[in-house]
Formats: sequence, structure tokens, C-alpha cells
Amino acid sequence: MSQIAEEIDIEVIVAKLPQEEYIVGYGTQNIKFEVGTESHDPSGFVFELAGLDVTDANNSIAGVDISVFLPGEYTVVLRSNTFTDLEDTATLIVVKVEFVYAEGENEGEVIEADLGVFTPCSGVNAGVPIYDTPDTCLSFDFENLSTNSLDDVDLEYFYSCTNLTETGNDTLVFTNAGFTLTVFDSLLNDSNVLELARVSVTDFSSGITNAQYNCWETSASSLSFENEPTGIIISLSDLNSNIVDTMAIDICSMQGDFSFNLTETLSKSCCFQTTGISASILAASTLTPNADSLHLALSDFGLYSNTVFAVTETGSQTKIFKNFDDPVPTSLSDIEVPDFLAWKVKIHGFSDPEKVSSLVLSTSVHEYEAMTFTANTFSLISDQKFIIVPEDVTLEDVPSGYEIIKIDAVQIDWTDEDAEDLTLSFEEYAFLNISGCTKTKKVQPDAVVLQSLPWKHRVGQGLDPENRIRKPYIAMGYSAIRDYNASVSDTLNKYIKGKQLWYSMSHGGLADGTPYSQFNGLAFVDGGITKTQLEPLDLNYRLVVADACCSAHSSQVSVYEARTSSTLTQKARDFADCFGPDVGYMGWGWMMTPIAAQIWSSEFVNNLKFVDDLGRGRTIQEAHSVFLGNHTNDNDARLMKVYGNVNVNIEKRME
Repeated sequence: MSQIAEEIDIEVIVAKLPQEEYIVGYGTQNIKFEVGTESHDPSGFVFELAGLDVTDANNSIAGVDISVFLPGEYTVVLRSNTFTDLEDTATLIVVKVEFVYAEGENEGEVIEADLGVFTPCSGVNAGVPIYDTPDTCLSFDFENLSTNSLDDVDLEYFYSCTNLTETGNDTLVFTNAGFTLTVFDSLLNDSNVLELARVSVTDFSSGITNAQYNCWETSASSLSFENEPTGIIISLSDLNSNIVDTMAIDICSMQGDFSFNLTETLSKSCCFQTTGISASILAASTLTPNADSLHLALSDFGLYSNTVFAVTETGSQTKIFKNFDDPVPTSLSDIEVPDFLAWKVKIHGFSDPEKVSSLVLSTSVHEYEAMTFTANTFSLISDQKFIIVPEDVTLEDVPSGYEIIKIDAVQIDWTDEDAEDLTLSFEEYAFLNISGCTKTKKVQPDAVVLQSLPWKHRVGQGLDPENRIRKPYIAMGYSAIRDYNASVSDTLNKYIKGKQLWYSMSHGGLADGTPYSQFNGLAFVDGGITKTQLEPLDLNYRLVVADACCSAHSSQVSVYEARTSSTLTQKARDFADCFGPDVGYMGWGWMMTPIAAQIWSSEFVNNLKFVDDLGRGRTIQEAHSVFLGNHTNDNDARLMKVYGNVNVNIEKRME
């Protein structure tokens, strides 16, 4: 469980100048004062805070570390250097926010420890379930990779271990009498990143030929690789030699979740097909009365190419096969109801509740904004008492009289067995309308950052939209609202209108779940966001970044064609156009892994920020060109596509 911050300094100041311009101070540590562009003095201005000159070397902007200031009011003076009698003042109020006990013998005192999480009295099945990792089929380790000698690799494939030798210098083809391993990606020696390698394996003894896998390095610079974790569930009607059988298959991978219904091509063939995918059962003629194990080869002409997985029947003659076990429920010890921790929010520094325009308590799955305050000796204390509750707890189990802050109950990591099962991300945001000026304006959010992937699946792990996307948006001068468990209804009804920047991380809506079908929109956890839903909203976005498979679909033929084509399919263009007549749109021409897509989107977004040499931010087209220039050796980087009004920059510092 993460440690909750005990306090945070928050300060805002707005000061009116005679020319009706305003100076704004912002930040939590290094507060900054700026003069509006229309308030011009060739000799510059002087800033004084609490009687001290805090002007910087440019005589126009000052940055002051106010972390040492006690809560309270401080006078800020802005004075013209040319006309020393021309000045204006405003009040800076330094605020400290604390969490205090809401009841009991320590009521009102600062909480020094973690904020406790409410647990139902029974504790039965209330713990974090134990999830199994999909079986690893393939792993291999290089001792080193040199350019002037033959290299070796240790290979483990379906529990057979062997050593292979390179066929020639730099061929990256390794073989012995029983196996061949071919590595298609040559850039494997970057010690700073986890490498992704596309490989093929041939196992002569098992009849497996050219089985292709995506493999991830287990840690940076380790040169040890394992196949990408992929969960497989198949349900067979039978393996009857006299009739054509059927198969239902569910695939959960880092690229998304897919379901297909397949039919055997011929009786006794053990080969099953439907549009876009085929599955073959290797060396299995019939099912036995016992729990059977099968080798399944998948091909979809894109993500899988004769990719073989081992699956095991869940029981005798169930005809359901998986490569991972069901989660094991866990229980917590019984906890008395009075043991949970209730808390309030306390603000030091002023005592006027009317000066608080809003304060938001936020976790990864929940935001609470309806807080009210009562004055309490030069401070404010919330009228509400709060408790933290896992999102899957039945609310009937929670005692009345408390406001509930929900947290993400379960997170799974298939690759890190030591990862904490329960994390608590609790951030404090206070927007305080507390200046001494006669005119103030509450900032309205003009950007939206959304994530809608299932947190309980591997595909949702490792993403960080807060730091990778939202912070760059804020750095460019935008007020960005966020929802990292976004639903369709909240997005369409609360977030989407009146914004300039959009970011979303979700699955792509494809007609049959493969990149060979039409792109239909964004697939959120509870449904789709489509052209039909967007068209009536009369949107006017400047930039839309859609992190979703095929969101900028540029081919229905192959990933190779998608990399080279710069023209979006008509369906993708129609969807992008729904965000407004002036929108610049960025998306992906084919399927992408979520983490890679978000990291590269973050790089693209950061390329849009102010550049000193240009004296402005880059345009969308320029940011895209810089990204491609930095990734000349990454084939999939060319899947990033831009469309629409791309010759504008969105950096607000030039407005």
C-alpha cells in the first residue's frame, strides 16, 4: 500500500493590473509570477513578496520557493521600473492541506500513518485473489552478442533444454540437430530498455516448423527472453473422427482480448478455421477419458503465425482447455468495524469557506468533488467524514454516515511475482479562489485524458497516462481532466464537450476483432464510442491522440502495407473527422501493444512542447517527423499516423 502524503502546499494568486491584465502565480513549491503581454514596460517590472525583491535576472518573471512559508496571507507587489509610482498589489495565501482523524480520541489530529482501507467484517474472499501466469512456451538466453564471432544461445522450448550455435557471423540463426531458432530483430544490445524480439522456432522431433513468437527481454541488458504472456481458453465440441467438430477460443494478450468460433475444415483433420484465424491441434486424434493436454498452433496472418501453445483440460472430459489456472480466492482475518479509519480534510491558511471553489479527492478509479467546509480557527475542516473502500466491496457492508472513496481492488502482473497486489494512488488537488482581487475566473478544463482498459487484465498493467500524457498537456498550458477507468456514458456526457485536446487509451473497435476488418471506433470497457455517437456533439478539438489498435487504420491487407501507407481508410477518416473541422488526429495504422503505443504517444506529445530554437511549439506534422527521425530502425514506429489539420502547433505559450 502506498504511503499517503501528510501535507501538500498549494497556492494560487491572481492580481489585477491597471491595464486590466492579470498576473498569475502557480505551483506548489516554486511559485511563478508572470506579467501579461499587454502590460509592457521596456525597463521591466519588480516583484516583491512579503517585502522581499524576488525579481529574476530578466526583470520580468520571478520564481520563489515558498515551501518554507507558514500558512497565511502574504502581500505581492508588482512595480514598474520606468514609473516607480505605478504598482499593484495582491494577496498570496499559502495553504497546507492535511488528513486528520474524523472521530475517536485522536479526532482532529494529523494522521501520521497510512490511511486505512475498510474491510468487511467477515473477511471471506475479501483478500486479493491469487492469479496464475499463462505458461511460458519459449525462453532463450544469450551469453553475449558479438559481431565478429559465432554466438551461442541456451533454448528451452516446451520443457526441452538445449544449446544452439549461430550458423554464421551476425546471421542470428541458431541451430543444432534438433532445433532451429531464428531471430528477426537485430537490435538486441540496448542496455537501457526491455527489448522485443520476433523469433521463429523449429522443433524437428515434435513436428513444429517455423512457429513464430513475440518475446520480451526479462530485464534490461539481460539478453534473456521469454515469449509474450498469452492466455488461451478453448472449448471443443469433441475430436470425433466421423464428424466436423467446432472450437470456441478466447485469447487474452498484450494486444487485447479476442474471441472466435471456428469449424473443423474436414472431419479428423484437427484443423479449425474462421475468417482471419486458424487453429490446429498437433498430434491429437481423439480425446481420452482423462484430462488431456494438447498443443495448439495459431495463425492469423499478423499477430500469430503457426504460434504453438500448450493447453490442459480443466477436468476429465470437460473439453475445456486452458494454459493458466482460475484465480484462487483468498480471505482476510475478521476485522471489527470500529477498527477502520475515518478521516477528514483540513486546510490551514484561511477560514472563509466561500474562497474554496473546488477540491478533488482522486484515486485511479474514483473522484470525489462534493466537499464542503466549516471554519475552524484560521483553518477549514471538511464537513464530510471519509473512508477508503475497495471498489468490489458490497456497499451494503459499509456503515452509514461516511463518504466512500473507492480504490482499485485488484491488479495482476503476469511478469512480476513480487509486485504488490494492492496499490493505493491517492492524489490531492485543491483549486482555491483566494486572491484579494476584484475579478477572478475559475479555470475550465480544456483537455481530457482517458484510459479504458480492464485493470484486472495484463493488458492494462504498466500504463502511466498521468505522467506520460497528462503532465505534458499541463506543461503546455492546458487544464486536463482525467479518468483512468473511463466509461462510455461518463465520457460522452461529462468529459467530451468543450475540450481542445483528447487522449484515450483503449482497444480499437474492429468488426471481427482483427486488423483485416473495418475500424468502427474506440472500444471502452463498457461499450464503443463510434462515429454515430460523436457526430451530433458538434465537437471542435485541436488534437486527438487515440491510443487504440487501428485507430488510424491505413491497411486491411498486412502490417507491412500499413507501415508504408500514409492514407487512412475511409472508416478511420470518418471517425477522426467527428472530432471537429480543425482537428489534428494521431493514431495507429495497425495493431499495437498498449505500453509501446503509450510510450511512443508520450514522445510525440512531448515533441509538441515549446522549442527555444523555434520560438514556438512544433506543429503536429513536425512532431511526427521528429518522432520518425528518432526511430529510423523501428519498423513499427511507422505505424504512427497523423491526419487532418496537422500544420498547427498547440503549445499555449505562443498564444
